Amino acid sequence: MTLKDLILSVPFDFLVPELIKIDDPVRENLYAFKEAYDILRRTVPAGPQKESIRVTILGPDEEDPETSQEQRIYAEHCGGDFLENNLAKEVVVEEGVSTPRALSEILWEMTYYGFDPYPREDIPLNRYEKKTEELEHRQFDNYARAKRGVVRGQVTKYALSLEGWDVYERRFAHRNRAKRMRDARQERSIKCYERLGKVEKAITRILNCTRALSRADLDFLFETKTICEYEFFSRSAAGEDRAAYICDNLSQYFHCDLSAYTRAEILLCSSADQPLTGYEVEAIRSALLNILPMSDIRFTIGVKPIEEPSDLWVFLVVSA
Repeated sequence: MTLKDLILSVPFDFLVPELIKIDDPVRENLYAFKEAYDILRRTVPAGPQKESIRVTILGPDEEDPETSQEQRIYAEHCGGDFLENNLAKEVVVEEGVSTPRALSEILWEMTYYGFDPYPREDIPLNRYEKKTEELEHRQFDNYARAKRGVVRGQVTKYALSLEGWDVYERRFAHRNRAKRMRDARQERSIKCYERLGKVEKAITRILNCTRALSRADLDFLFETKTICEYEFFSRSAAGEDRAAYICDNLSQYFHCDLSAYTRAEILLCSSADQPLTGYEVEAIRSALLNILPMSDIRFTIGVKPIEEPSDLWVFLVVSA
């Protein structure tokens, strides 16, 4: 049976008990796994594939022979390939692995690099993000200049070889007090500019979609201590209720703790060709009001180019 056939035969609810066993953060991201699963359900597979997806039980870990069999289930030949190719592959499951568990492992592997295969908005780096990059380069250069072949300002620590990392760690461990103080200041500056860059990007994303708000309406976000963003798409198939999809996903699979936040900005977007209806706005608004703990909430309607024009997009920014 191909992966597409298998996915169509098993509802997402059957996967949930198995998914949350794989890793602790899964529970807070179930809504995103649900969207990813439904993207697969409506994606057309490619032609026949030579490679099969195999779900196997690995042998006991040499370093930890106490590892349970459930923790040693592994899906291969499905990570990093195009969705269309994976959907056309035959699925071979080792005896002793249930179908929901096998699908959970496959979904986990396929979403390793992100839940959404569609490209994000092409938003240039803002001034705060550029400053963050500049400070990170400078911080790295403080330790890497002695490494032969490292050109000042042209590499990041993520591009180092193993030898380069040894140099980096050795120099880091032997800093004097003045250098430690300098590095602490740089770390504080980097964290500050990272937060400001995140705020600036959130404001830009909202203003790119609506004229109902001005920048002055959102500048308060720069005065907050923290913000967090969530995105929801309707991954419904043709003819399904796209607003109901988002409402169900919010009520059943959104388990993030937002009790520390005091304000919420919510942008509801559709494509220009298929605008939001009054019923859809009210349905999503009610669903969000049921799960958000804060009372200071603002809803805004916008228009956005969406890869699937029939989809809806909800952008939630909570702050405190």
